[in-house]
Amino acid sequence: MAVTTNTGDSAGLTVPATPSSTTTSSVPAPGSPVKTPRAYVIGMPIASAGLWMAVLAPALVVLAIKVSEITTPETRAGALSLVAGVGA
Repeated sequence: MAVTTNTGDSAGLTVPATPSSTTTSSVPAPGSPVKTPRAYVIGMPIASAGLWMAVLAPALVVLAIKVSEITTPETRAGALSLVAGVGA
């Protein structure tokens, strides 16, 4: 059902009628538990781990190359662990 209202000009505006309160809805009540789909529960951590590895692996390789360029072979491992641990 549509309701036509007069806006003061010559054109009328058609507005859909509001649904009645007896209409059932597929939206659960606030505070009620909702079952999360299994694909979401399994897929989200896998996607997160994949993205983490895709971003972190190249950064660690570049960091190791840069540290090896500026340090001696004797101090290379210690310098790399210090820089990676501090978070540079």
